[in-house]
Amino acid sequence: MVHPMDNQDRELEPNSLPPPSPHLRRVIADFYRNTMDGYMEAGFPFGNTVDAMLIWFEFGLKTTSN
Repeated sequence: MVHPMDNQDRELEPNSLPPPSPHLRRVIADFYRNTMDGYMEAGFPFGNTVDAMLIWFEFGLKTTSN
């Protein structure tokens, strides 16, 4: 089996990866719910979208390089 990252030039087909496990889906759902709740409490400082929430989350962790 070839790992998807072994060939960076190859585009992945949308269904080429196995579906996430139930545990991973729960982790993602919990992250989304908890982070969106915090973002809402902060007053949606970057706008009312998921992309804006993720920017806020990254900014709060100070993990961006710029």
